[in-house]
Amino acid sequence: MTEWQDPDEGTSFADPVVAWAVYSDGEARAIDTDSSGEAVLLAPSLKNRRTYHPGQILDTPMPSEKSPGTSKENG
Repeated sequence: MTEWQDPDEGTSFADPVVAWAVYSDGEARAIDTDSSGEAVLLAPSLKNRRTYHPGQILDTPMPSEKSPGTSKENG
């Protein structure tokens, strides 16, 4: 799945990853699709989007959020 947040509205959206584009330099980019079936090659990760396995713990923070379990002393 790929999930992103609209920073203006504060809403979250999630679409399934249907394929991966793997480049000769080792970069891999997800291809997702929406309810209309339109497939999109996602740009390199942004701070308001994450890609994860559906079985992953749902409380995993977005890249722009602070990781759980951190404190002021250790970041």
